[in-house]
Amino acid sequence: MIRGLAPAPLFYLGIITSTVSSSGILLLVVSYVLREVVRAEAVAEHEHERSERLLANILPPAIAARLKSESNVVIADSFPNTTILFVDIVGSTRLAESMAPEALVELLNSIFSELDDLTEKYDLEKIKTIGDAYMVIAGAPKQRADHAEAMAAMSLEIWCAGKITLCPLCSVSDGRLEKCGLS
Repeated sequence: MIRGLAPAPLFYLGIITSTVSSSGILLLVVSYVLREVVRAEAVAEHEHERSERLLANILPPAIAARLKSESNVVIADSFPNTTILFVDIVGSTRLAESMAPEALVELLNSIFSELDDLTEKYDLEKIKTIGDAYMVIAGAPKQRADHAEAMAAMSLEIWCAGKITLCPLCSVSDGRLEKCGLS
Protein backbone atom coordinates (compact mmCIF):
# COMPACT_ATOMS: atom_id res chain seq x y z
CA MET A 1 0.00 0.00 0.00
CA ILE A 2 1.18 3.47 -0.87
CA ARG A 3 1.35 5.93 1.93
CA GLY A 4 -0.96 8.94 1.81
CA LEU A 5 -3.61 7.30 -0.30
CA ALA A 6 -6.94 6.29 1.11
CA PRO A 7 -7.65 2.62 1.49
CA ALA A 8 -9.38 1.00 -1.52
CA PRO A 9 -12.86 0.73 0.08
CA LEU A 10 -12.85 4.45 0.87
CA PHE A 11 -11.61 5.24 -2.62
CA TYR A 12 -14.44 3.25 -4.20
CA LEU A 13 -16.94 4.73 -1.77
CA GLY A 14 -15.81 8.18 -2.86
CA ILE A 15 -16.26 7.30 -6.54
CA ILE A 16 -19.72 5.86 -5.87
CA THR A 17 -20.75 8.90 -3.81
CA SER A 18 -19.52 11.26 -6.55
CA THR A 19 -21.31 9.28 -9.24
CA VAL A 20 -24.60 9.14 -7.31
CA SER A 21 -24.38 12.86 -6.44
CA SER A 22 -23.58 13.80 -10.04
CA SER A 23 -26.39 11.60 -11.33
CA GLY A 24 -28.83 13.16 -8.84
CA ILE A 25 -27.84 16.67 -9.91
CA LEU A 26 -28.11 15.66 -13.57
CA LEU A 27 -31.59 14.22 -12.93
CA LEU A 28 -32.65 17.45 -11.21
CA VAL A 29 -31.37 19.53 -14.14
CA VAL A 30 -33.09 17.29 -16.71
CA SER A 31 -36.31 17.38 -14.67
CA TYR A 32 -36.16 21.19 -14.50
CA VAL A 33 -35.49 21.48 -18.25
CA LEU A 34 -38.38 19.13 -19.07
CA ARG A 35 -40.75 21.13 -16.83
CA GLU A 36 -39.64 24.33 -18.56
CA VAL A 37 -40.15 22.78 -22.00
CA VAL A 38 -43.68 21.68 -21.05
CA ARG A 39 -44.41 25.14 -19.61
CA ALA A 40 -43.01 26.87 -22.72
CA GLU A 41 -45.12 24.63 -24.98
CA ALA A 42 -48.24 25.46 -22.96
CA VAL A 43 -47.47 29.18 -23.20
CA ALA A 44 -46.82 28.86 -26.94
CA GLU A 45 -50.11 26.98 -27.41
CA HIS A 46 -52.00 29.62 -25.43
CA GLU A 47 -50.43 32.41 -27.48
CA HIS A 48 -51.20 30.56 -30.71
CA GLU A 49 -54.87 30.21 -29.71
CA ARG A 50 -54.93 33.89 -28.74
CA SER A 51 -53.43 34.96 -32.08
CA GLU A 52 -55.93 32.73 -33.93
CA ARG A 53 -58.83 34.40 -32.07
CA LEU A 54 -57.39 37.83 -32.83
CA LEU A 55 -56.94 36.96 -36.50
CA ALA A 56 -60.51 35.66 -36.66
CA ASN A 57 -61.72 38.90 -35.06
CA ILE A 58 -60.02 41.25 -37.47
CA LEU A 59 -60.11 39.39 -40.79
CA PRO A 60 -62.77 37.54 -42.75
CA PRO A 61 -62.26 33.77 -42.37
CA ALA A 62 -61.35 33.25 -46.05
CA ILE A 63 -58.67 35.95 -45.91
CA ALA A 64 -57.29 34.65 -42.60
CA ALA A 65 -57.01 31.15 -44.10
CA ARG A 66 -55.19 32.50 -47.16
CA LEU A 67 -52.87 34.57 -45.00
CA LYS A 68 -51.93 31.50 -42.93
CA SER A 69 -51.45 29.21 -45.94
CA GLU A 70 -49.57 31.55 -48.28
CA SER A 71 -46.33 33.17 -47.18
CA ASN A 72 -45.07 36.51 -48.50
CA VAL A 73 -48.06 36.94 -50.79
CA VAL A 74 -49.94 40.21 -51.12
CA ILE A 75 -53.63 39.54 -50.76
CA ALA A 76 -55.53 42.01 -52.93
CA ASP A 77 -58.73 40.85 -54.58
CA SER A 78 -61.12 42.72 -56.81
CA PHE A 79 -64.86 42.61 -56.16
CA PRO A 80 -66.69 44.74 -58.73
CA ASN A 81 -70.18 44.33 -57.24
CA THR A 82 -70.19 45.18 -53.57
CA THR A 83 -72.09 47.35 -51.15
CA ILE A 84 -70.56 48.79 -47.99
CA LEU A 85 -72.42 50.10 -44.96
CA PHE A 86 -70.87 52.34 -42.36
CA VAL A 87 -72.79 52.63 -39.10
CA ASP A 88 -71.69 55.48 -36.86
CA ILE A 89 -73.12 56.51 -33.52
CA VAL A 90 -73.97 60.19 -33.76
CA GLY A 91 -73.01 62.13 -30.65
CA SER A 92 -70.74 59.42 -29.33
CA THR A 93 -68.20 61.95 -28.07
CA ARG A 94 -70.88 63.62 -25.95
CA LEU A 95 -72.08 60.20 -24.85
CA ALA A 96 -68.55 59.11 -23.92
CA GLU A 97 -68.09 62.22 -21.80
CA SER A 98 -71.23 61.46 -19.81
CA MET A 99 -70.68 57.72 -19.18
CA ALA A 100 -68.26 55.68 -17.16
CA PRO A 101 -65.76 53.91 -19.45
CA GLU A 102 -67.05 50.46 -18.44
CA ALA A 103 -70.65 51.46 -19.21
CA LEU A 104 -69.64 52.90 -22.58
CA VAL A 105 -67.78 49.72 -23.52
CA GLU A 106 -70.79 47.63 -22.45
CA LEU A 107 -73.11 49.84 -24.53
CA LEU A 108 -70.89 49.65 -27.62
CA ASN A 109 -70.52 45.91 -27.15
CA SER A 110 -74.30 45.45 -26.99
CA ILE A 111 -74.86 47.61 -30.08
CA PHE A 112 -72.10 45.89 -32.04
CA SER A 113 -73.33 42.46 -30.93
CA GLU A 114 -76.76 43.27 -32.35
CA LEU A 115 -75.13 44.51 -35.55
CA ASP A 116 -73.09 41.26 -35.65
CA ASP A 117 -76.34 39.29 -35.37
CA LEU A 118 -77.83 41.23 -38.29
CA THR A 119 -74.64 40.78 -40.29
CA GLU A 120 -74.92 37.04 -39.77
CA LYS A 121 -78.67 37.03 -40.47
CA TYR A 122 -78.18 38.66 -43.87
CA ASP A 123 -75.00 36.65 -44.62
CA LEU A 124 -72.82 39.75 -44.86
CA GLU A 125 -69.20 40.25 -43.83
CA LYS A 126 -68.15 42.52 -40.96
CA ILE A 127 -65.00 44.33 -41.97
CA LYS A 128 -64.19 46.11 -38.74
CA THR A 129 -65.28 48.19 -35.79
CA ILE A 130 -63.33 51.30 -34.96
CA GLY A 131 -64.38 53.18 -31.86
CA ASP A 132 -68.07 53.81 -32.40
CA ALA A 133 -68.10 52.90 -36.11
CA TYR A 134 -69.11 49.59 -37.67
CA MET A 135 -68.27 48.62 -41.24
CA VAL A 136 -69.97 45.75 -43.07
CA ILE A 137 -69.78 44.62 -46.70
CA ALA A 138 -72.01 42.61 -49.02
CA GLY A 139 -70.58 40.95 -52.11
CA ALA A 140 -67.08 40.30 -50.79
CA PRO A 141 -65.26 38.09 -50.12
CA LYS A 142 -68.25 35.92 -51.00
CA GLN A 143 -69.72 37.36 -54.21
CA ARG A 144 -73.48 37.63 -54.48
CA ALA A 145 -75.84 39.17 -57.04
CA ASP A 146 -78.18 40.60 -54.38
CA HIS A 147 -75.48 42.50 -52.46
CA ALA A 148 -77.35 45.84 -52.56
CA GLU A 149 -80.69 44.28 -51.59
CA ALA A 150 -79.15 42.38 -48.67
CA MET A 151 -77.44 45.53 -47.38
CA ALA A 152 -80.63 47.56 -47.82
CA ALA A 153 -82.56 44.95 -45.85
CA MET A 154 -80.06 45.13 -42.99
CA SER A 155 -80.09 48.95 -43.11
CA LEU A 156 -83.88 49.06 -43.02
CA GLU A 157 -83.97 46.68 -40.10
CA ILE A 158 -81.58 48.94 -38.21
CA TRP A 159 -83.49 52.13 -39.02
CA CYS A 160 -87.14 51.20 -39.30
CA ALA A 161 -87.53 48.28 -36.97
CA GLY A 162 -85.51 49.94 -34.23
CA LYS A 163 -83.28 46.88 -33.97
CA ILE A 164 -80.74 48.75 -31.89
CA THR A 165 -82.96 49.19 -28.85
CA LEU A 166 -80.26 49.81 -26.28
CA CYS A 167 -78.95 53.01 -27.85
CA PRO A 168 -79.67 55.99 -25.54
CA LEU A 169 -79.53 58.29 -28.56
CA CYS A 170 -82.63 56.67 -30.11
CA SER A 171 -86.17 57.61 -29.24
CA VAL A 172 -89.33 55.72 -30.08
CA SER A 173 -92.80 57.26 -30.05
CA ASP A 174 -96.03 55.37 -30.74
CA GLY A 175 -94.01 52.30 -31.69
CA ARG A 176 -92.09 54.18 -34.38
CA LEU A 177 -88.45 55.12 -34.43
CA GLU A 178 -88.59 58.92 -34.23
CA LYS A 179 -84.90 59.69 -33.98
CA CYS A 180 -81.89 57.46 -34.20
CA GLY A 181 -78.36 58.31 -33.26
CA LEU A 182 -77.04 55.90 -35.85
CA SER A 183 -76.04 57.18 -39.26
